[in-house]
Amino acid sequence: MTSLTMPTISVQVAFQDTPYATSPVWTDVTRWVLGLSTTMGRQHELNQVGPSTATLQIDNQDGRFSPWNTGSPYYYTASGLAPGHPVKITATWLGVTYPVFRGVTKSWVPTYGATRATMTLACYDILALLNFSSLDNTAYSILPMASANDYWPLDDPIGSTQASDDKGTHPALNNGAQFGVAGAFPTSSATGVLFPSVLTNLATAAAVSTAAAMSVDLWVNTTTATTNLFKLGATFTDFYLGLTSGLVTATVKGTTTTAISPDVADGQWHHVALTYSGSVVQLYVDGVPVRSGTATGTVTSAFASIGIANASQSMAQVALYPLELTPAQIASQYAIGSAGFVTQDTGARTTAVLQVAGVPSAMYSIGTGTTTVQGSSSSLATTSVMSYLNTVMSSERGILYQDAGGTIRFLNRHYPYESANANTNQFTFGYATGQLHYYSAGLVPGMDDIDIWNNVQVGRNGGVTQVAQDTTSQTNYGRRTMNATGLLFLNDLDSMGLAQGMLLQYKNAKARVRSMTVDNTIGAGAALPAMLGLDLQDRITINWRPIDGSTVDFTQASLVEQISHTVTPSTWTTTLAVSPVGTETFWRLDMTALDNTVPTGLGF
Repeated sequence: MTSLTMPTISVQVAFQDTPYATSPVWTDVTRWVLGLSTTMGRQHELNQVGPSTATLQIDNQDGRFSPWNTGSPYYYTASGLAPGHPVKITATWLGVTYPVFRGVTKSWVPTYGATRATMTLACYDILALLNFSSLDNTAYSILPMASANDYWPLDDPIGSTQASDDKGTHPALNNGAQFGVAGAFPTSSATGVLFPSVLTNLATAAAVSTAAAMSVDLWVNTTTATTNLFKLGATFTDFYLGLTSGLVTATVKGTTTTAISPDVADGQWHHVALTYSGSVVQLYVDGVPVRSGTATGTVTSAFASIGIANASQSMAQVALYPLELTPAQIASQYAIGSAGFVTQDTGARTTAVLQVAGVPSAMYSIGTGTTTVQGSSSSLATTSVMSYLNTVMSSERGILYQDAGGTIRFLNRHYPYESANANTNQFTFGYATGQLHYYSAGLVPGMDDIDIWNNVQVGRNGGVTQVAQDTTSQTNYGRRTMNATGLLFLNDLDSMGLAQGMLLQYKNAKARVRSMTVDNTIGAGAALPAMLGLDLQDRITINWRPIDGSTVDFTQASLVEQISHTVTPSTWTTTLAVSPVGTETFWRLDMTALDNTVPTGLGF
């Protein structure tokens, strides 16, 4: 799939890895690829960004890509040619390698022609999987820390019979016990789930034995009133956490502290935490401090065990920390684990949701949001992860997408004004010398009623719907209503600000270019760096000269909203969906950079 003006394409599949694998083992299948297409982004700036997709046509003459072919070199115990395996597409041009798509396999569909058997491989990105995941209130979240050495979690998914962390694999639970499933747990530290590799294979065991501060948090579901949850060492006196008559109790350096309430042995999931500063013992239940005490001494144990003494209970997400967790960290841990969230900005909320969904932190890069959103409770238990993230994005007027390299990115509503890629022209497309040429077909600017909204209604959870309307626009075009409801603003003033901003932006019709197509054969591939190097919300300029005899050119400064590639053995075609820059004719009062248009309205 190479020629004088074609990039060198690479298509790789990790047939043995799962969707969230951060270091997949890649297998190159480029030689069998007959053609491919990819799409990332949205067609219009008011739409939500959907998952990126890729479709590959693959030569399957020898059946190597048939999922039922046990003799295939990619058949790994019936899982190699199945949905959910990582896929990576890159293109190299003039020594520079560009990411084109990163996602996972979705389906393998064969086609049998008269002369060739082919396989159509459909792929989508990680965000598509979040459509199938819900913000349930099963306990499973580990508090993220600044360093991997700041905490030692058991990797204990629901139903697992064995714990495995980043330091090694631990002994299996005895008596058939499973994490997150009620049943007998280990009877002693000798046969229980230990942390030997965690504590001894860390820097040194001495680093723990001299620690003056320690914390442990976990989730438990039990009806057993008196039971053991966690202990360091062979005794129950050094650093111990359990229940006494349903109340959380701890013994640290021989001193026992017991909560007065609440009763945890009620058959519901509860988050329980014990922190120790070296002098102060603090107990927490469901994110709230319930009792404090005093103790003195350092932790000297080299291993830990959980669920001791055959208690009938479910436990999940046990984590030990060589530091004293703060009340805010404990509250956040409970909120995330219970599928509820504290009041926070949209960037922090996006991160929290991705954590709840189990997306590895190595797969996303989330910045700070500009909008503070409401806290929430476990009432989100049946909400789709992606549906909820779209609500967060609508509240922010930002976008969330997985870029061509596989990183989930969040761009807040100030990004088009404060990012160099968005406020500085990256490429100019046009007919003149020195500009990148394009296909004129389909590029003709036009004016229609798609972008006219003169009655904008914005509502938040728990608020009163705010309406902004323009009677002149309604007279000219008819009443055209846009609804945005269920947003997460803290007050109705924010709702009105958004309504007014949207009205000012869309109350009048404007001529615009919606998309542009570029081909590698134009100018011997001169446009390929732009075709391969652009990202969503990058700024470009499009110049168009009419062929109607007039000399009035049309120029549009644009933001890239969608990038679609179509690749054959000899051509590479890229279509860019764009939105015009500078349509917001009002001051942006809540940011450090202002739009350069005339201020005629309120910011939001």
